[in-house]
Amino acid sequence: MPLHPSYFPKQSHILKCDFRGLIVPEMVKVRPVVIISPSSRHGSKLCTVVPLSTTAPNPAMAWHVKLSRNPNPLETETLEVWAKCNMIYTVSFERLDKFHRKTRNGREYLSPSMNSDDFSRVLSGVQSYLGFLTE
Repeated sequence: MPLHPSYFPKQSHILKCDFRGLIVPEMVKVRPVVIISPSSRHGSKLCTVVPLSTTAPNPAMAWHVKLSRNPNPLETETLEVWAKCNMIYTVSFERLDKFHRKTRNGREYLSPSMNSDDFSRVLSGVQSYLGFLTE
């Protein structure tokens, strides 16, 4: 189910993204992502995301960022999670959805934010991958 039309994702929010329909080695499944584009740029119903993964990269590079904690509200916080900053995507809001869990009253929708230290490191990982790091 895509996002509600009145919801605009904010920078550092964690959502699910349906990458099905792309071609391997692109992402080809539903996975958590962090929004990196400012919400002021989302008028076109597009936003830029970095996928998150519980699979450690081999080898780990400067653009692979190990997060201090798992931001997925439906998984254990101690699970190791990596931001794959070399797999930046600009996606339609139609691919995005909030996390949800069943409750007695229906569904509870969640859109957690990444902590500011991890988010800064993700942005640095993106800059590193794109060759934008300044000294």
